[in-house]
Amino acid sequence: MAAILLLLRSALHSKLSGLIVILFAGAAWIGISQLDFGEFAAASRMFLDGKFRRIIDIETQTAHFEASLTKATNMEDCWAAIRAGSQIFGFHEVRMSLCGCLFEDACSGPAKPRWQLRIPLPDSQWVNFYRDFDSQMNPLVLSAFVGAVQRGLEPRTVLTRMPSGSELYKAAASAAGEPNRTAR
Repeated sequence: MAAILLLLRSALHSKLSGLIVILFAGAAWIGISQLDFGEFAAASRMFLDGKFRRIIDIETQTAHFEASLTKATNMEDCWAAIRAGSQIFGFHEVRMSLCGCLFEDACSGPAKPRWQLRIPLPDSQWVNFYRDFDSQMNPLVLSAFVGAVQRGLEPRTVLTRMPSGSELYKAAASAAGEPNRTAR
């Protein structure tokens, strides 16, 4: 509105140039509205329905969730971030097997039919999220959530993996003062 008033003021100041700009802007507006592209209609519906704002909110929540996973300094912090993220994104239950530890936050209400989202991680580790069948979730939100979990947890799984059985045996044997034996 302010731009139109400034253009009108400039039109009065220099009659011809301002009038040309106003006429061109009006013609462009009419021409674009007459094109009848589906993209324009969809974009205007998204804008008027508030979908753009919701998309930005989801992107912001996903970024904060991933940052909290990245900043976690130990397994308890990591688990707290996973639990908080599962609640923010509408999951009612979560289980995680990471670095030899099993974490679980189960729903205490009545059992309802639900679906499971399993995110596999390296070395047979995983995170399972559970959600009621009747709850709605946009597939794009689901994809962003899965990506945040994978990016936030995968570096941690590589750095803090459980030692193999032979590595545990060698460590126990060396602690007990036994000589280092290798299989032949």
